[in-house]
Amino acid sequence: MLWLLLACSTGQKPQVLNTGEWSFEGEDYAGELRVEGQDCLINLWGPHFRAGSEEVPCQSIQDEGRIGIHFSVEMGAGEAMAYAWTTADMAELTLPLGSREGDLEEVLQMRTGSLDPLVRKTAQERSESGLLASREMWARSVFRLEDSGRLVGELFLPEERPAELQLYGARWMTRGRVVAELGEKGPDLWLNFEIMPSLESERGLMLVNRATNQVVFPLGELPVPGEIVLDLVDGAVLEEERAASIATAMEEGSQREQQVTGPVAQALWALATEQGCPQWPTLETAHPEFSVGLQGYAVSTQKEKDNCQVLVEPRPVQQGRRVSFRVSKGAGLEAVERRFSLD
Repeated sequence: MLWLLLACSTGQKPQVLNTGEWSFEGEDYAGELRVEGQDCLINLWGPHFRAGSEEVPCQSIQDEGRIGIHFSVEMGAGEAMAYAWTTADMAELTLPLGSREGDLEEVLQMRTGSLDPLVRKTAQERSESGLLASREMWARSVFRLEDSGRLVGELFLPEERPAELQLYGARWMTRGRVVAELGEKGPDLWLNFEIMPSLESERGLMLVNRATNQVVFPLGELPVPGEIVLDLVDGAVLEEERAASIATAMEEGSQREQQVTGPVAQALWALATEQGCPQWPTLETAHPEFSVGLQGYAVSTQKEKDNCQVLVEPRPVQQGRRVSFRVSKGAGLEAVERRFSLD
């Protein structure tokens, strides 16, 4: 765990860092580090959190070939014990902001001496403003989930009731507002919930990062390219906004399904026609790649004289799996959208 919620003392231990003063900067972060004998003090200003309004104590330790630095920070969701690390050359400071190794890491360039006064003032003011807004947002705990400004869901974190969320993205959706199982790992809230599409009763997983106010849909235990990252935004969603966003997501999901699954159905029809239109189990056994491409669908073939038809039906009907396909010699590829309830 890279961060610990609810700051606690690291104890008085010998400092690993030599006496000196350093500053560090990144695109959205800036700070200073000062070591005098056994005293380690740090400033850090970020868009949504800071290491105190003034310098806060830190502790440096040897940590698997690098120098780890522990210190407390203030976030919109409360206080936490944070961790950063550098190497012996003190060229960079790496600030891990997620609970998964390598997730949401910020790498800041270090140099000896203090920050430029203007850089310091700008970082302080931006951090103060962002922290205040974040505190107000987390106090209300009613969030919009946005993808580059586009509304794709809602999150509710009431103190005395279970967490709830509603998603309406083109690639994933919930059946209305659903209850989520909530856990905490470092700066992240881990939410587990029912989601569509679900091929074998899989559940969705969403990480809500309290340090950056970002949401990640992880694809594995370690971050990989292509993971969906959303912004956590303050405010409730109006009914008309929700309805419009759901309609857009449904339409885009249907188009995507036709673009992805339609060609698979056509390729299967071509193969079935070439082989005399055998039954689907026979084709599936000989060509298992089609069963992978058609997961979540019931597949069948029908032979009528010299015409072979391939039928692909979603089972069950859900977002991402709601289009029926029929491929035949005369009509080619036909696609029909199936209705389903979001309640």
